[in-house]
Amino acid sequence: MGLFGNRNTDDYVSPFDVDEAPDYVDPSTVVERESQIDARQHQREERRRKAQKRAEHRKQEHIEQAYYHTGQPPASHQRPNIPPSQPAGAARPTTNPVVNAANQPKPQTKRPLAAKLGVAILLLVVATILGNTFSALLVIGAVIILIQSIRLPKPDAANGTGRPTPTASRTPSAASSRTTSSRRTVTVAITVAVVVAIIVAASVIGVIMAQHNTSSGSLRGSFSWSPDDEDDHDYTEPEPETFERTGTLADDYDDERMSFTITRAYAGIHDDLDARTVVIELEASNEGSVATSLSSMGDLEVFQNGVGLRDTYLYIGDDADVLAGYDPSASINEILPDATATITMAYTLRDDTTPLDVRLSDYSGDTTIRSAFEIGEDTPDAPFTQIDSSELPEVPEATDTDGMTTVRDWDDTVIADVRVDDIALGPQTYEGQPTVIVTYRWINRSDDPISLSWLGDIQARLDGTELETAYLSEPPTGYEDGSKYLSVLPGAQATVTIAYELPRTAGTVNARIVDYDDTVLVEGSSELG
Repeated sequence: MGLFGNRNTDDYVSPFDVDEAPDYVDPSTVVERESQIDARQHQREERRRKAQKRAEHRKQEHIEQAYYHTGQPPASHQRPNIPPSQPAGAARPTTNPVVNAANQPKPQTKRPLAAKLGVAILLLVVATILGNTFSALLVIGAVIILIQSIRLPKPDAANGTGRPTPTASRTPSAASSRTTSSRRTVTVAITVAVVVAIIVAASVIGVIMAQHNTSSGSLRGSFSWSPDDEDDHDYTEPEPETFERTGTLADDYDDERMSFTITRAYAGIHDDLDARTVVIELEASNEGSVATSLSSMGDLEVFQNGVGLRDTYLYIGDDADVLAGYDPSASINEILPDATATITMAYTLRDDTTPLDVRLSDYSGDTTIRSAFEIGEDTPDAPFTQIDSSELPEVPEATDTDGMTTVRDWDDTVIADVRVDDIALGPQTYEGQPTVIVTYRWINRSDDPISLSWLGDIQARLDGTELETAYLSEPPTGYEDGSKYLSVLPGAQATVTIAYELPRTAGTVNARIVDYDDTVLVEGSSELG
């Protein structure tokens, strides 16, 4: 059996065989290299998490806007109408006593003693064969089962069926003799099994200790890092891929794969604030094995002068023919495998002249599909001319940098310059609550499109009490709801405005951005009143 087999290996290197030992490498260099790998992987996961959080926020906004304009959620998000008094899977009550008795849960029965002994013996046999660290766990489990088996049932007046044993079925002396004999047999069997378990446990522990000493001596004498090992452990981030107009986003883990083509852009109707809009249209084909949607695969963003446009919900109402192909819920509707669909999303324009930079990226940022459009006429459904993304103008250089605080990444890389630009009282909410508007001015100094919310948790406090964000009934000029979630291209400068509800209109408001380890990155304060 494996317990008594030869445990030595032919490739063991003695600590005294200097000629056989590989070149020594300082373990601290290995630890540093691995820590850098872990940090980069953590950063990528953090970016994916924040991008998904932003997408979930935008998805929820679409659903809320659908409720606001139509009173109904999107077709793919209807709530099931299940009466609370009849939960799914519950047995239907009936007047038939036989059926009711069958629906009652059956009481659990104790495992027979013979089965417990069988399980314990099986664990001991497997532990003996393996003869490794896992065997110790098996032996411990067998001993626990045997100890539980020692607790024998007390003799009473019940037989195996649970009913009282008739006194006339056997004489008292015969019953007592059978019970005593049975208990004696079981006690002997358990005692023998416990002794065997102790012997096996001692043998297994001895083998494990011998293996541990051998491996420890080998590690102490031959710890090294060879060039071949370095090739195996080096971490290389995948190079980002960019495709023009057509490309594929994939998630191999969930077998999600969808190809997209940015087909066209056209003028939408004006939004609730009477601003011009554009509708971006995509053709999507599900090439994976599961149903999925655009919002599950990635994020569609549109930029002007390097600053992201706010996506919006266009309420067509009775004039559906004005934008016949527009579906505000298309981005969150799931597409079945091997099926195709047209996806439309609307965005509010920042100006009437700057071309549109359209980017569809997966949440890791590894794959991006790009296209560009020149602004067309302000007539619903009027087409915008599609151009190559290489024809887009350069992002304007940021010049307003006075008083900004530099924010650095985990590796001390500069990722943004930020300042609190203004803290002032705003208009009331829909419920008549007073508000304060905090304005941030910032520049993206990183190599990727990021939003201000990507830097950390954006907070505001009134005399130390944290404030809740607010929705304004009549936003002032220059105010942009949700601007903290809008991505900004590298080198571009943007303004972010956030409204908060006030319990009173007097006191000191402190606005800050806090890193996820509670480090204050940027802050500013102002006295109200």
